Amino acid sequence: MFVVLSGFRLRAQACALAALLSLNFFSLKVIANQDLLTQNLQDKVLVSEIDIRGLSRTKKYVVLRELIFKTGDQLSTDILLESIQRVKNTELFSEVSPFIERLPNNTAKIIIRVKEKWTAIPYMNYSSGGGTEQLTAGFYDINIAGRFIQSGVQYDNWNGEHSGSIWLQNPRMFNKRVATSVSYFSIKKPKSLYLDSGVKTGSYVLARNLFKLSLEKKYESGFSSGTAIELYEDAFIAYDSNEMLDKQTLLQISDSNKSRAKLYSFSAKYGRTDYDNFLFSGGESGLTFKHSMLTKNTEESFYHFVFLNRYYKRLPHSGNLALQARLGVTNTQQLQHQFLVGGFQHVRGYFDGQFRGGAYWQLNAEYRIPSYRHKLAIFQHNFFVDVTEVKNDYTELTFDKDSIKLSAGLGIRIIIPWIYRSVGRLDYAVFRGSSQSSRIALGVKQFF
Repeated sequence: MFVVLSGFRLRAQACALAALLSLNFFSLKVIANQDLLTQNLQDKVLVSEIDIRGLSRTKKYVVLRELIFKTGDQLSTDILLESIQRVKNTELFSEVSPFIERLPNNTAKIIIRVKEKWTAIPYMNYSSGGGTEQLTAGFYDINIAGRFIQSGVQYDNWNGEHSGSIWLQNPRMFNKRVATSVSYFSIKKPKSLYLDSGVKTGSYVLARNLFKLSLEKKYESGFSSGTAIELYEDAFIAYDSNEMLDKQTLLQISDSNKSRAKLYSFSAKYGRTDYDNFLFSGGESGLTFKHSMLTKNTEESFYHFVFLNRYYKRLPHSGNLALQARLGVTNTQQLQHQFLVGGFQHVRGYFDGQFRGGAYWQLNAEYRIPSYRHKLAIFQHNFFVDVTEVKNDYTELTFDKDSIKLSAGLGIRIIIPWIYRSVGRLDYAVFRGSSQSSRIALGVKQFF
């Protein structure tokens, strides 16, 4: 979920930039985490009991099934550390601390203390700027009935157009590392069309009904594979254009007939992102292939190919280096299935969806460091660079500096560590390659 503010005057932009620069960029010294594992678990011990403490909403088995040891097993430091990290990766807890109580005959009682996050979260956001007003309200919970089952519902209003969505996910189907999810979206979203320079050439409202069912299996090796089916029903219900809009796009957005598409997707990932509250480490590479088996009102069958790679490294003073690379290719000319790049999801500093085409690549780099830390809230500074190139076809990608769109800037984050993924985000970007832009972006959650 995100919102983008654009159309501010130069004075507002200057004030925002001054506010970012005025904050202290120096991180407070972090007290080292005291870990008793090294001194208490130098040799393997036999686990006589596992005691989970601090649970009030979460069922005990939710924690136990993340552990790769059980009562009666021989336990080593590596096995315990891996188990604790798996518990952290559920993101249900702000703290997970293991303790070892040595008993006679080389046995041990393993005590795991946790602090639960607030996971049932109502939210509301409002944005106005650049001719667009958006109101978002919703509710989600990632720990329904304490069973680590996730669900949510959301309402969106874009310039008076109503949208809604609902989803349900079980990340541990049958207590296995199998994730299943089902979601439904009914969307009416205004979109604008631009020249690369940022000059607006037209707009349209895309009415979309989308149903998605997916399944993903995670393996101990770090590899995961998945499959999904997506059913689309799209229609262009309103449009506006000027003489600069190309004829092919005008024909599409002026066609009010409904089109249907059924996409089958297959995905593969390798790697893992580890979470320690607001800090990230590790990363993963993923490949997704989608293919349209049939469409209505056209005989076209098309494909989508998307590569995504993310890498995170923890640095001194609770700093975080975050890197992201994307590559996407499709062979369809249907506007609603092409890549729309720009804005808060891709390259900050440009309008949302400012660049469109059948092929693109994107690089993002962020350096995140907290300037103030407290158990109730964390202020984090962010330095970022976003780069992209978008073309009609993958054969046209040149990686030439004249084709590349580049932005860089500063951001701040307000993180509430005891609430699941509670991050307020403000970014200010400077850019090149466009005469018009949307420099200020406001939203929730980390950019990636």
